[in-house]
Amino acid sequence: MKNHFQTYIKYYTEILNSVKTTRKENLNDKNVADLISCESFFDYLKNEFDKLRSDNNRSIFFVGNGASASMSSHFATDFTKNIGIRSFSLNDSSLITCYSNDFSFDKCFEEILKRYMKEGDALVAISCSGKSQNILEAAKLVKGQFKNNLLITFSGFDKENPLSKLGDYNLYVSAHEYGIVESVHAFYLHAMLDLYSKQVL
Repeated sequence: MKNHFQTYIKYYTEILNSVKTTRKENLNDKNVADLISCESFFDYLKNEFDKLRSDNNRSIFFVGNGASASMSSHFATDFTKNIGIRSFSLNDSSLITCYSNDFSFDKCFEEILKRYMKEGDALVAISCSGKSQNILEAAKLVKGQFKNNLLITFSGFDKENPLSKLGDYNLYVSAHEYGIVESVHAFYLHAMLDLYSKQVL
């Protein structure tokens, strides 16, 4: 068991250090995003968060399925409490069941965002596979219906996953195990939050 554990930790560390972060030069551009360092990724997002904090009418929405749904609730709370950006999770059970029943599960987050999102808001979309249809439909709404809304995506598994192509900023984890991808997503979301809060608060 000790050797297995050490092998797991080594693998996890390798994955943690091999994440790929990208940014679209023009946030309204649909072209391929540029590969940037994690440090630059955090610096760019700090500037985006500064803009969100400076306007009390702007919000961040978080969305995910399964463990990514619990992550969405967790970080919506932390972003509101710890750095003062009004943040919401779309993973309320009554909302999801209502909109899934009346529209479809694939459309539930898209339809919720149509009622809640305003010009200038942001969406953080979290998906291990980057292929969950309900997450993709929400992301497409942000890029198709709003001119100035930010889309930040966290994905994994296949490096060509469709969610990563949609994000203005994307963090990709090059692993195919749910537990690894989920925990690396959580690590970098915490890092983003903690580093930002130390700079601005």
